[in-house]
Amino acid sequence: MKLNRMLVGFAVAGLVSNAAAIEWVNQCASNGFTLIAESEHFEVCKKPTTDDGQANNVSIPNADAQGVLQSLEKVFSFYIDSLGWMLPFPSSPDKKLKSNIYVFDNSVMAALYGGQDYVKGLNGEYGPGMWIGVGSLKDYWGTSHEFAHGLQGVAGWMGNNSHSGWFAESHANWMAHQYNPNDAHCAEYLINFPYLYYGSTRDRYCNWQFLEHLKEEFGGGNKGAHEVNRIWMESIRDGESGRMEQTPFTAMMKVFGWSLDSLNQQFGKFAMKNATLEYAPAKKTLYKKSWGDYEFATRRESSGWGDNYRRHPRVTMLNKMECTTGEAAGGNAGEACADRYISPSYWAPQRWGYNLVRIYPEKAGKVTVKFRGIVQDKPTVNGYTCFGDNTDYYMGKTYRWCNYAPDALPNPASGWTVGLVAEGSDGTPRYSEMKHGTGFNLEIETKDSDKALWLAVTATPTEMQTILWDQFYYSIFRYPYMIEVENGAPEGYNKDFWKPANASGYKQHSNGGGLVSSKAKVDASVYVGPDAVVNGGTISGNARIEDFAVINGGTISGNATVRGRALVTAGTISDDAVLEEDAWLVSGTISGHAKVGAISIIVNTTVTDYAQVYGVMWAVNGKKLSGTAQLRGDLENNFTKELTKGVFYGMVDDGMLNNANYGANLTTPPTDATASLDLARWYAVADDSVGTVKAVPTLPHTSAPALFSAQATLIVFDMNGKMLGHAAFNGDMQASLRAAGFQSGVYVVRENGSRQFRRVLINR
Repeated sequence: MKLNRMLVGFAVAGLVSNAAAIEWVNQCASNGFTLIAESEHFEVCKKPTTDDGQANNVSIPNADAQGVLQSLEKVFSFYIDSLGWMLPFPSSPDKKLKSNIYVFDNSVMAALYGGQDYVKGLNGEYGPGMWIGVGSLKDYWGTSHEFAHGLQGVAGWMGNNSHSGWFAESHANWMAHQYNPNDAHCAEYLINFPYLYYGSTRDRYCNWQFLEHLKEEFGGGNKGAHEVNRIWMESIRDGESGRMEQTPFTAMMKVFGWSLDSLNQQFGKFAMKNATLEYAPAKKTLYKKSWGDYEFATRRESSGWGDNYRRHPRVTMLNKMECTTGEAAGGNAGEACADRYISPSYWAPQRWGYNLVRIYPEKAGKVTVKFRGIVQDKPTVNGYTCFGDNTDYYMGKTYRWCNYAPDALPNPASGWTVGLVAEGSDGTPRYSEMKHGTGFNLEIETKDSDKALWLAVTATPTEMQTILWDQFYYSIFRYPYMIEVENGAPEGYNKDFWKPANASGYKQHSNGGGLVSSKAKVDASVYVGPDAVVNGGTISGNARIEDFAVINGGTISGNATVRGRALVTAGTISDDAVLEEDAWLVSGTISGHAKVGAISIIVNTTVTDYAQVYGVMWAVNGKKLSGTAQLRGDLENNFTKELTKGVFYGMVDDGMLNNANYGANLTTPPTDATASLDLARWYAVADDSVGTVKAVPTLPHTSAPALFSAQATLIVFDMNGKMLGHAAFNGDMQASLRAAGFQSGVYVVRENGSRQFRRVLINR
C-alpha cells in the first residue's frame, strides 16, 4: 500500500453510489495518460513511466481490463452501498473523482498498491488510486484490498502516523474478506502465533479476526461491519489535532465510548472465542477447514503439501515448576508439593496476545484452575538507545519515532484476562467466568463426552501499552504466568501422553530407560531419558535424548543433546550441538557448538560453530548461520547471505546484516524488557478475584460519546452529500429534524464547525 500524505477535506457518508445527481469525473486522459478502459467509478490507465522514471511498456489485455473493472464495480457497491462507507473525495456533493487503476509492466511493478491518488484533484482534494502490475489485474482479492486502502485514505488514514500502518493492512484484508466471505486468505497466521502482541508488524496482513469478532459483537452482517468501519470514519484524521498520539486502539475507545477495561474484556472474549473458532456458523465452518484443528498431531505434522510445521506453536505447552521451600501444599513444609506449571517466557503472550493451553481432566466433573500471573512491577531497563526510521511532520514539529528501539519503556502494568472453555461433543462451547487481574481461581463442569478443555490466557495490561511499527521483540513486555489444576493436568503432563499409541516394537533403552522403536538404530552409549521417545533415526556416540524429546528420524551423533520437548523429524545434529525447549529440526544440520531453542523451526538450514537460533515465529528455511550469529524472537527471515555475526530480531534482510542499528555488531542479546522467571514463586490469593466479568456476555452496542453539543446548529445533507439545510438541535435528533421541516427518510448531519458526521433515520 501507499501511505501518502493526504490533504484535509471532508466527505459525507453515503449509501447510494449510483445516484444520477453525482458526476464521476475522469482523470486519466485529461492528465495526458492513456485510457485503456473505464466504468462508472473506475478507469484503467497507462502511464508512460513509473514514479521513478522507468519506461512503462506494458501491454494490457482488454479482457483483463474489463474483468478488473467489473470486479471493482461490485466491490464499490458492496463497500459503499452495503457497508455504508463514505463516498470517495472530493467533498463536492455532485462531483466525485473516478478511481484510477494505473497498470505497469511486471518488470517494474509486480505487486499491488493502493492509497491516495495525487495526480489530479478537485478543489485540493484527492480520490483513491491503485498501482498494479499487469499480472495482478486478475488478483481480485488484491484489488479489493487495495481499493480498501483508497477508502482508508478518504477517511484520513487514522491519523497517518507510526501507530496505524499495520492496521491499514489488517483492515484492508478484512474488508476483502467481507466481500469474499468464502476465503479466509492468510489469516491462519494469527491462529499459529496468537501470543504475539495484537498489531504485530510480522502478521499485519493476516490478523484481522479481532475485527470479525467486533463485527459479531455489534450484531453481525453488514450492520456489524459498518460499526467496525466507524473506527476509520469517526477517528482523528491526518492533519487534525491529536493525530500523532492516536492509535487504532485509542480510536476504538473513542468511537465506541470504551474504557481500557472494556477493550481488555473484548480481547479476553476474543481469545476464548478462538478456542473453538466460535464465529457465525458459515465462518466457523470456513475457518476450521482453512486453518485446521489444535490437536497435538496436527501441530507436529511436517509431511504433505506446504509448510504444515507452521502450526507447531498455536497451542502453548507449559513447564513443570520445581518445588521450593515453603511451596508445599497449604504452605506446610511436611506435605508434598502440588503440581504447578509455568509458561515458558518465550511462549508467554505479549500485549493482547493470548495463549491457548489444553487441559486434560482426570475425570468428568468440576475442574479448577488456579491462575497466578507473574507480576512485573517495572521494566528491567529504563530504555534503549533510540533507533527508528519513521519520521512525521505536523504543525511545525518533527516527530522522530524510536520505532525499533524505544529510548523509554513504560511500566509493564501486569494484568491478565482468563477463562476456561469446554468444547462439547457437538463442538458447542461452554464457558467459565472470565476473570481479570493477577491471581484467581476458575472453575468449570466437564463431561465425559467433551472434545476438549481449554484455558485461554490473554495479556491485558492495566495501562495502555503503545507499541510502534517494527519494534524489536526484546523491548516488548511478555506476561508469563503459573497454574495449578485440580482434577486435571495441562497437555504433556496427562497420563501416557508421550508414550506411543502402539507400544509394540518398543523397548526401554538400557542407558536411561526411554522407549526406543525397533525401527531406530541407537547405540548403547547413547542416553535416552525415561520420558524421551525414539521412533526412528540413527543415534550414536555420547548423544543425549532428555526430558520429553521425541526423535522421529535423522542422525544424531557426537556429544549432541536433544532436550525439553524438542522434536527431530530429519536432518543431522552432531558435535556439541544442542536442540532444546520446543524447537523442531524438520531438516538441515546443527553442528559444532550451535544451539537452537525456544519455538524455532529449522528447515533445510545449516547452523554451525557457535551460532544460535531462538525464534518464536517463522521457520528458518534455506539459510546458513555460522560463527557467532544469532537469530531471536519474532523472526521474518528475508536474508539470502550467510549470517556469521550479530544478534538479530524480527525482519532480517541482506541490508541489515552489517548495520549496527539492527544488531550486526552485537555478540550477546540486549537486556530483555521482560524479567527473568528464575525468581517466580507461587502465591496465595482469595478465591474471588476483583474484576470478575460474567461468562462471555454479548456486549451490547456502545455508542460513541455524544457528537453534538446542546443547542447546536446542525447542517443536514442527503445521502449523496447534497446540503439540504439547517436544524437546531434540541437534544432529540429526530424531533430536531422534524421541527426543521425534514420528512421521513435517511439523512447525514454534522454540527456547524465540526467534522464528525452521524447518519439519522426519521421514521414515518
